[in-house]
Amino acid sequence: VVHAFVNDIASVTHKAMADVVETWNGTACGVMCRLPMELLAQSFSWLNKS
Repeated sequence: VVHAFVNDIASVTHKAMADVVETWNGTACGVMCRLPMELLAQSFSWLNKS
């Protein structure tokens, strides 16, 4: 009984975390996708410098 209860809690927790990650990714992408590509290119251009 305890093992089944723990498995149920783990399953619910896993599903909840997946929902949180999906929501966060959607929000982050929503912000990033609205920015002009030129601005993103300038913002991250320092990554290409050696």
